[in-house]
Amino acid sequence: MRNGIKRFLKDESGMEMVEWTIVATVFAVTAAAFWGQLGDAIDNALQTVVATINAGAGN
Repeated sequence: MRNGIKRFLKDESGMEMVEWTIVATVFAVTAAAFWGQLGDAIDNALQTVVATINAGAGN
């Protein structure tokens, strides 16, 4: 088991796979952190559009 882990850590392609996994994880965590803020921004923008349309329809 130890030899397998040592070979995996010495293997360049194995390290590259680990690096890409870390990058993907960072992107996923960042997206999850900002998802709520993005949803609020979209909701506010749509409410502004609806209010503008309703104000124009009343004229």
